[in-house]
Amino acid sequence: VHARNIFAVLEPQIRLDSSEFGIERISESEAYYAALLHDIGKLVNGHYLTPPSQRQPKQRHVADGFNYLTHQGYPELFSLVALYHHESWEYKGYLNQDGQGLKALFNDPQISSQIKKAILLSHIVKIADEIDDHLVKRDPNKPKTTDNLTLTEYIKYLITKGEIKPEWTEIVMNYAASLSFGQSSVPH
Repeated sequence: VHARNIFAVLEPQIRLDSSEFGIERISESEAYYAALLHDIGKLVNGHYLTPPSQRQPKQRHVADGFNYLTHQGYPELFSLVALYHHESWEYKGYLNQDGQGLKALFNDPQISSQIKKAILLSHIVKIADEIDDHLVKRDPNKPKTTDNLTLTEYIKYLITKGEIKPEWTEIVMNYAASLSFGQSSVPH
């Protein structure tokens, strides 16, 4: 259900004009598989089969997912989405503890357009993940201060924290307002 909800948020956002970023457009099937595989590290490391008190740190699933998808021969795009999908746009994330965020990596002139595509798709997955987690309240570790926020208020909160690319504010707000989880079709 979580992967389907992520795709429901991703599907309209992939229509963003990627040409403004100098990258190839994200296809519907790429978004679908990114949604399906972004949390594969939780299956690989036994997260769901382990009692909560004995689980590995939540941050570990991104590296486990990246390693699994890489070793299984999945396209680099999906391995990188698994690795980057919890990274903040402006600040530190699970992996990047120096406070640079995905923005610094994305703006590095030596980064290929394929890596930039993976970064953008990872960021869209992060946004969708945040929206789904807020609506479903699946994560008991979410700060209590956000529990009473509406979805719009929560997205504004994420933007002010630098979690979401500021230029996407209007797009994210519009799509969040029109969400109907679980109603998305699966691409062929």
